[in-house]
Amino acid sequence: MPFFERASIFLRAAELVSGLYRSELMATTMLGQGKIDAATEMADSYRFNATSTQEIDDNRPKLDAQGHAE
Repeated sequence: MPFFERASIFLRAAELVSGLYRSELMATTMLGQGKIDAATEMADSYRFNATSTQEIDDNRPKLDAQGHAE
């Protein structure tokens, strides 16, 4: 699966966690751990990981067909 498609899955999950499922996640987390900002932290983590992985991929050396750096 291409990176763009994998990243879009995490970005969509972040959107759902911070929107549609935010209240349910917050309530569940408060009952289990007494923590109130887990949904925000989860969405931030998904977004950060997708963004930082893209930056790493953009900065790695490109290889030619023989595996040599271009």
